[in-house]
Amino acid sequence: MSRFETQYQDTVARVRAYRDRAGLTASGMARAAGLSPNALRHMDRPDWAPSHRTLAALERLVPEDFVPDATA
Repeated sequence: MSRFETQYQDTVARVRAYRDRAGLTASGMARAAGLSPNALRHMDRPDWAPSHRTLAALERLVPEDFVPDATA
């Protein structure tokens, strides 16, 4: 896996972990990020591959100091 792919997957995992810890639904997180409520409907699928635009919008919601659990 390339460095870019690793960073992408790490960001996806971080966004998922934040959503879980914050108690947000996928549609609630989408709305908070300014996305369509359906934009994250497949977020829990292992093969979910959000666009870079979607991932950037989600990343802006996650506090810089958020650290996911090691098991996340």
